[in-house]
Amino acid sequence: MDPPLLNYDVLLAILAQCESHQTGLRLMSTCRLLYQEGVKVLLRREVRLVTEKQLVSFLSFLLEESTGFERFERLQHVHALALKMYNLSFEVAELFVSVCPFLIGLKSLELSNVEWIFDERPNFIVAVAMLESLNHLTVSYWVGDSAMAKLLQLLRAPLRTLSVNWTSCQCVPDSFWETMREEHWPKFHPTLLLENFAETLEELTWAWWWTTGTYIPPPKTYPRMHRLVIDQVCGGATAFPLVPFIHAFPNLTHILVKPQCGDWNSFDEDGVVEAFRASHAQNVSQQLITSSNGGGAAWQHMEEFSGTFVDLYIFGLACHVHRLILHDDSCTEHFPFLAEVLSYTCPSYLDYKTSTDCWFDGLGFLSTGIREAGSSARSRLDTLIVRFTFNGSEPDTGFLCAMENLASAIQGIPLRALQLASMKTIPEELDMAAFATRLVNDILTLQEVTFSAPANPRGLLRNVTTFGRDGLSSRCVVHV
Repeated sequence: MDPPLLNYDVLLAILAQCESHQTGLRLMSTCRLLYQEGVKVLLRREVRLVTEKQLVSFLSFLLEESTGFERFERLQHVHALALKMYNLSFEVAELFVSVCPFLIGLKSLELSNVEWIFDERPNFIVAVAMLESLNHLTVSYWVGDSAMAKLLQLLRAPLRTLSVNWTSCQCVPDSFWETMREEHWPKFHPTLLLENFAETLEELTWAWWWTTGTYIPPPKTYPRMHRLVIDQVCGGATAFPLVPFIHAFPNLTHILVKPQCGDWNSFDEDGVVEAFRASHAQNVSQQLITSSNGGGAAWQHMEEFSGTFVDLYIFGLACHVHRLILHDDSCTEHFPFLAEVLSYTCPSYLDYKTSTDCWFDGLGFLSTGIREAGSSARSRLDTLIVRFTFNGSEPDTGFLCAMENLASAIQGIPLRALQLASMKTIPEELDMAAFATRLVNDILTLQEVTFSAPANPRGLLRNVTTFGRDGLSSRCVVHV
């Protein structure tokens, strides 16, 4: 057989660029070397399986044409595996369990929607828990969340990133949290449940979990933890103690909180407002306690917080946060304390998304908060981005008044960049050039003012106009 026109290194590089594993397998079948070495290249990429047939085919490929220990040689080259399937037979599940000890190169594993994982199958939990090479783990939508808790308690892998979603499958009427009394919830707080990964964990996503105002002080610290994502806290979520996270994650730099406020109309309004205020006050006070009075704690270098304003208020962060990315929700109007929050966090970069309509003046809320913030907070603000939708009863005159109010609020702040992004077309009554020129003249530090608005009804394109201190302007259309 004549040698290929391209050398084998080039052929392997082409194999690595194949759009699908199926295309790669066809290329592997063209010569012996690609058939032998191509496996290593193909298995560097994530393998995603969503049906039992796909899993059987994949396992057959890994185990084919070899005997003895060599039969498991391909398994060691699997780097990333995602299993997202229902209705797996017991026999196939047992086959997967039998190959787990040979997945010695597996770095990333995702297990979700797997109805075949039950508490009465401890062999599966043990098999996965023995995967000592894992660096990245995602688990979600399990039947019987207690099995998920057992896995996290048994696993000893050096995890760097972990994502846990406690939402149960629809076939289970009660979630893991609903099957236990509230006094037992603190034992499953992430700062306690994840102790096995304290030395290595860097990023954590914790979704649909139940918490209360009571907590157990975490005995371990996670020195590498720098990013925390909290998604949908349930149960007694009106009280959210921040202290266990500060103590366990002292080097945290990024927090992303997905909406916790939920459907405001489903709560007793006054009671929830009071509970949120109490959570805020408790968290702030615990951070401001001096070490001589009992060892208060606060993060020293928080780079970014992203979430709703109300979530930030509940958290009660009392440390400098370089970047604040906030948006309004249905609860915001009950918490007119933006100035207080800005005074504690003193952001250099503030990205605020809001809306103004007949029920809530979001732009006015923002302007008041900026105007009344403490001098330290105002002096640190360098970049302000306002993303807004204006649905006032008088769209033209109301919009002009809102812009003038914002312009008044930022007077005296050493801004360098201001971006105003409207979700609707900017009224023609606003002379953007004149407005930007006046701001640049009034704020000596301001280098540019940028306006953006939809360029078409579907909003897929946006007109972006930038005015600089030199009096020049530029305009472009961007895709979103």
